[in-house]
Amino acid sequence: MKSLPALLSVAILSAAAAAQGYVYEQPMDPNGGTLRPCQLWIDPTGQNDLDSDAIAWEDFKLPQTTTIARLRWWGETAPPLGFQVSFFNQDPNTVAVQPDIFAPGSGPISEDIYTSFTQTAVPGGMSRFEVALVTPLIFNANTRYFVSAVGLTPIPFAEWKWAANSTGPNGTFYWVRGMHTYMHLPESRAMELATFAGWPVGTPFCFGDGSSGACPCGNLASAGRGCANSTGVGAILEGFGTAVVVADTVVLTARNCPPAKVGIFLSGHTSVGGLPFGDGLRCLGGGLMRLGAVTSNAAGVATSNMSLSIREGLLGGEQRHYQYWYRDPIGPCGHGFSLTNALSVQW
Repeated sequence: MKSLPALLSVAILSAAAAAQGYVYEQPMDPNGGTLRPCQLWIDPTGQNDLDSDAIAWEDFKLPQTTTIARLRWWGETAPPLGFQVSFFNQDPNTVAVQPDIFAPGSGPISEDIYTSFTQTAVPGGMSRFEVALVTPLIFNANTRYFVSAVGLTPIPFAEWKWAANSTGPNGTFYWVRGMHTYMHLPESRAMELATFAGWPVGTPFCFGDGSSGACPCGNLASAGRGCANSTGVGAILEGFGTAVVVADTVVLTARNCPPAKVGIFLSGHTSVGGLPFGDGLRCLGGGLMRLGAVTSNAAGVATSNMSLSIREGLLGGEQRHYQYWYRDPIGPCGHGFSLTNALSVQW
């Protein structure tokens, strides 16, 4: 098998970020790519199966041992009875890429039915689905596992199709009842895995690398950060979670701040060009709101501690811009405070 990095875009995070964000990315091909039926007919009498029943299993490996708590996948609009989501080990009796479903006593690591999930429309008439796993699972580093998301329908011969990812490592392990066989499909299935915090949200902007205006005393930082502070680097603002008002899980995280210093998460209706402010650049305007004071920990990390959508009274369909303003008594310019880069989030 070719090396995983050459075939797949995997988010290999730093140790500091790995506990916060996503760890495996295999997104949907444009407009869904090669769709494959993946559904089970649920006979209301509980007695019968259909030849159209089909199941797809997608394999994955993680670069480090990780607790996975969230799953995303792409496909057609949700079937009436939701989805059966299952995780499997690799079959230990073969080097072939196949889930552990054949030997006596084999079966899923976990298997749950989800009738409640987040569904988001995406281009091509497809939908993106997201669930928090009923039971978070620990997956060992560099070990092959499989996930299956199967649509459930009470309508005979109705299909739900799982979208494709053409760059996955091993294609799809696949079964159709009426064909009485198992096979490998050439394309993989579109899915992502994440820790408790979920996936990155928002678009970062207003950096202290000179691209958004000169830092106050020439204290430039590398790309993607605020202006340099007393740690020798600039602080970074990131967001993780789901930016949906009715299912808000967004958490803002500022990293590379001076340790044990108080700061304030700010929100603005508009963005502005980087304006010198303290030892950093102010990037927000229009109805500025303070979202609460948070003290950075010993590692220089500060995390928001409230529901942003509730605090801001958001109704959905709105865009907000965020920044973290923090104390830096021995900062390079002598003003005693600085700011991270900014982050724009569409709710």
